[in-house]
Amino acid sequence: MAGRFEDYSDFGSTFNVKIAHRLSLTDEFAIRGSISTGFRAPSLQQQFFTSIATVFVDSVPTETGTFSPNSDVALALGSPGLDAEDSVSISNGFTWTPASEFSLSVDFYQIKLEDRIVLSNNLSGDAVAQLLEGTGANRGRFFLNAIDSTTKGVDIIATYSLDLQDMGNVLFNAGLNINDNEVTDIIDPPAVLQAAGFDQDNLFSGNELRRFEVGSPDNKLNLSAVWSLDKWNVTLRTTRYGETQDPSDNPARNEVLSEKWVTDVDVNYNITENITASLGANNLFDVYPDPTRELVDDVTTFSRLFSYSGFSPFGFTGRYVYGKISVSF
Repeated sequence: MAGRFEDYSDFGSTFNVKIAHRLSLTDEFAIRGSISTGFRAPSLQQQFFTSIATVFVDSVPTETGTFSPNSDVALALGSPGLDAEDSVSISNGFTWTPASEFSLSVDFYQIKLEDRIVLSNNLSGDAVAQLLEGTGANRGRFFLNAIDSTTKGVDIIATYSLDLQDMGNVLFNAGLNINDNEVTDIIDPPAVLQAAGFDQDNLFSGNELRRFEVGSPDNKLNLSAVWSLDKWNVTLRTTRYGETQDPSDNPARNEVLSEKWVTDVDVNYNITENITASLGANNLFDVYPDPTRELVDDVTTFSRLFSYSGFSPFGFTGRYVYGKISVSF
């Protein structure tokens, strides 16, 4: 059991607890569980970041402003200001080690987040344009505590050590994560947005909501093997990222990024006890996300600007080959 009290000048005090327990039913099998509360304070960027940028909306350039949540502009648009995020996490699972060479762990978890900090919709309309007159923007947005969300999932990890005798040792590792993200509540619409001249009736909805629920893979598989022999150490790992979506205001225009395998290899040789030479490659097979222009017939605005979606879970820089020498003292 643990407890922690903290006091912040920005949003007050918080007290969080954690209770965890592990019970060995046999020498090989044990069950475990935990429950904890937590928080995350607003970052400096979320509290104070301000900018004006050109954003394309249906191929039309618009000047969109991101304003501090406590600025006069944001308050006039209905900003409630920022508070800390709160969370409750529950985990239950088991571990099984039938032999010294093999282990398996399975953990189910649920994370509930309240008052999650997100970017508001890009607010627009005659009233917004009039309010933003003189700022250089005709649309506005800001960070706010807009939603509650629940993430449920399971983590499965297995390891196996294979003794090759004179040929060294190979450590195999496999990890699988399956998860589901759901927005469970949205902030009530402020009265100011229900007045004439606003194109939106809420600070957060639609496309921004779908990004939280489908904008990351709902499954991920990691496989690796590490071979060790005398001064040699070779690591081969591959990761499978599940399907991801880059959502649009029109669901028919969602860009679906198919699952991909990304493989890395690293070879180390210990020249001396203090000097190690390495040669390797990240994304060995030069895998790229699906090109955005090939995903849908009626491509989104960002598809006309960028070759790959920013929602890709593994980036779009392709193969990276390196060599290095490390010296330890």
